[in-house]
Amino acid sequence: MTAMPAALHVPRVRWSIGVLLGAGVLINYFDRINLSVGAPQLQQEFGLTDGELGWLFSGFFWSYALLQIPTGMILDRFGVTSVYRVSAFLLVVRLRRDRVRQRVYRYPRGTLSAGGDRGAGIPGERQGYRLLVSAR
Repeated sequence: MTAMPAALHVPRVRWSIGVLLGAGVLINYFDRINLSVGAPQLQQEFGLTDGELGWLFSGFFWSYALLQIPTGMILDRFGVTSVYRVSAFLLVVRLRRDRVRQRVYRYPRGTLSAGGDRGAGIPGERQGYRLLVSAR
């Protein structure tokens, strides 16, 4: 067996990036499919006409269409590496902000709505669930 030349060898990190990109495309595809599968229920629930439903479906493409030219100009001006670094930084900032917001706002409300104000643990959660189910 002959060894592969160094120029043809693809580092493991590149394969990982490729898998992550493929997963992102797959998730995007599932989002589009879910919207089209749920279309009859959406149309019935919100009283949408066929035209309004078409506008809703085209919403996935609006962001692409509106941001294609400005993004290309930014990439040409600053380069791919710089733009990706800034994008990754902004993503991390957003994720951390959302995590803090979740801890500050959602967890206390979730605890109170789950019956956590009546005592800690499973009995309180069961009581909150029972109140939630009986309210419907």
